[in-house]
Amino acid sequence: MIDSINPSTLHQIPDEVHAVLNQFGSYDDPCLVILCTDAKQEIQTRALDSAVKNNDCEASNWFHLEQNLSFCYLFCDHFNANYFAFDLSDHLSEQGYNAKVSLFRHNAIGDIYSTYRWNISQLLELLPTAEKVAINDFQDKHHWQGVSHYLAEDREAQFAKENAQSHGEPIASNEDIALPLQHLAPFIAHLPHGQALWNYVLNGEYQNDTLLQAHLVDLDSVLVLHHAKCYSPDFYRHILRCCHYDSIPAQHEILPYLADILRPLLEVLLPDNRNLLNQQRCLRVVEIFFHLFDQQDLPKELRSVLVQDQASACISAMAYEQRFSLPSLAEENDISAKTKQQINAIIDSLDHYTLCDYQDYQDIEQAFATNRHAYNYQLWQREEEDEQTVCRLIGAILLNFDRNAQRFDSYTEALLSWVSHGLYKDVFTQFEQLSQPTSARLQAWLIHGQAEQLPTLIEELKHELESDSNEQRDAQLGITQPKYSLFSSVGIFRPILATCYWLYNVNQDDFAKRVVILSAALAPQATIASIAHFYRQSLAGFASLAQQNTFFMHLFDIGISYIDQCAFHIGLAVRYDLDQLPDLIQRYVDLDQSERDCWNQAINKLCAYERDYFYLNVHRLHPALGTPLPHYRKIVLEQLISAVSDSENNHALDQLSHAAQRFIEGEISFQDYHSLSKDLLDTSLFDLPPDYYPKHAPKILPQILTADSAQQLRWIQLLCSEPAPSKLGWIKTFRRHTTHNEQLQATLLEHLFFEQCLHEGNLSFDDRQEIEIDDLTPDWLDYWQQYQRQMARKIKSH
Repeated sequence: MIDSINPSTLHQIPDEVHAVLNQFGSYDDPCLVILCTDAKQEIQTRALDSAVKNNDCEASNWFHLEQNLSFCYLFCDHFNANYFAFDLSDHLSEQGYNAKVSLFRHNAIGDIYSTYRWNISQLLELLPTAEKVAINDFQDKHHWQGVSHYLAEDREAQFAKENAQSHGEPIASNEDIALPLQHLAPFIAHLPHGQALWNYVLNGEYQNDTLLQAHLVDLDSVLVLHHAKCYSPDFYRHILRCCHYDSIPAQHEILPYLADILRPLLEVLLPDNRNLLNQQRCLRVVEIFFHLFDQQDLPKELRSVLVQDQASACISAMAYEQRFSLPSLAEENDISAKTKQQINAIIDSLDHYTLCDYQDYQDIEQAFATNRHAYNYQLWQREEEDEQTVCRLIGAILLNFDRNAQRFDSYTEALLSWVSHGLYKDVFTQFEQLSQPTSARLQAWLIHGQAEQLPTLIEELKHELESDSNEQRDAQLGITQPKYSLFSSVGIFRPILATCYWLYNVNQDDFAKRVVILSAALAPQATIASIAHFYRQSLAGFASLAQQNTFFMHLFDIGISYIDQCAFHIGLAVRYDLDQLPDLIQRYVDLDQSERDCWNQAINKLCAYERDYFYLNVHRLHPALGTPLPHYRKIVLEQLISAVSDSENNHALDQLSHAAQRFIEGEISFQDYHSLSKDLLDTSLFDLPPDYYPKHAPKILPQILTADSAQQLRWIQLLCSEPAPSKLGWIKTFRRHTTHNEQLQATLLEHLFFEQCLHEGNLSFDDRQEIEIDDLTPDWLDYWQQYQRQMARKIKSH
């Protein structure tokens, strides 16, 4: 049955089928069905009637394609489509016929002829398999594989054909028109009133402004993707790539990706801020797309490019709002419904303060920029207590806007009073809820600034604040920073600290500064992180170098120590910005030993990953300089042995970890270590990645990569090898060690290989952070393979 099918001709749509497909409108989503069977036509018809009757479907008759192949279409939901396909196949199979059914639902916004061809491809993929049914139905999450590989197979040829038919002579070929703009010419010129709009894009001229606005409003009837497919296939393909869709995205699903879609245009027209012509052309293109998407708010990323980014900004915030937002009217001394909606969205976002970032700061700036009455906090403050606290954070930022604009009016005065008095209440409420300190001592410091009370107050709070930490566990893991409930990531104290920071920036408020100083004495890294959110990208580094510099400059003023600032900067650099590590490492190296000890104390309040990988990178750049990493080796081994031990006896675990430490340090042989541990460890658990075990514990890789070469071999033996016993008569001996975890051994050897390349000067520090085996040239790949074999022999015999 398969041998009789010619794939090359099967993709060609017969005239009869073409006429059938042509009848479907832009809202139809039929299921296209292709049956491959050796049953005669009348038997196929009975099978079709039976499947239709059983599943409440509306179906066409069969259309004969070629020998053993028939086509029909049906309308039904995805449940009945599924049942229909299997009923059809089963009906024929039960009568002794071979039968394969391919069902593919058409997406109304797509091309029906493409859906037909994709169904043919799906059938051809089905035929050689043992399966009887193949279904691709975007309405059915269990039978929806997407269309990406079908697009990859046939779209290029189809697009080439359409390009030849639709492009013809370029609509505009003037050499002063940037290439990305020329690429948009077919798309724009074929819009309603397109030629006039294209001329408007180029020179800003239109018959009159009223007519322009009317024609722009008319654009909301255009389906962007369908229009691009018909008149600008290259642009159509670009939209699909930007949207990351396996299926055809709906109109509203395209808008969030508009910045990416227009990026080629933005990157060419905007960087030269002296070329006003290109800037205006870009803004007119954005204006057309604003109306194509029915004047909905444009994506924040696009607004940032046009308004805020120094390299590309070409329009003021106020002009942007006027041009790319629907007018929103407000009563006198009030704010519009749209502004109220924006402010509510900001408050809701700040309720999840851990995720807040510089974008939220920009949103506040945007929402309050166009209406001075919005500075009246009574128009938007919430009643719930925690939400009022968040609202006061917004108020403190608004006060900063007023300070920067050198503005002080009745709104400023009311805001300042509301934020300041509310902050007192918020701070004392938090401390009283989570601790039982001497109220008089807390007031003596926070309100009266009696510095002599501060040391005693700090010690009291360290003992009385509720803590999520277990002192015994923390000591075992080398943790020196308790995790106070006051600084919970879901608590309200973090935004309170941010309010203190922003209020201090406004008027050097003494109370706000004392709160930050007290907080930093308890948990310096949590304090800095709490007030850094509006300078950073969400769960990432600083939004820009300018934001970073501004932030650290202000930290000095509010009383955060330089060492704690550097530790915070180190943590961010390790996580998100490795380019900044060399400078921070050089600062560390240039210290004398007493200063470096102070830094180590601050760095030890970072999480274990940030601390240990900082010291690893110090070792990479300055291998002769000692770091605290060796002090954590005992903890690493204790946690590692605890994770893979079959014993729950603490004394036995201590003996095992002590034996492992003696082996790593070369005091006992691997055979001796194995004889002590062989019945107590489940070595299969070493199959887990080397960073497996408590996340707050010191990390394994930095220990291995900073050890001497002999200890590095022993680490790999500990994790990956076991002695292989044999018997010669009554004498028990040991052959070369065997590897029980080749994958982990290969991973560790890759790290050691690249460390060796770094220290030999064959690899830069920056490249070491990112390089993988796949990046090696053929010569270096041979060198790696030789190294791997050599090290494997040493591991087995060491």
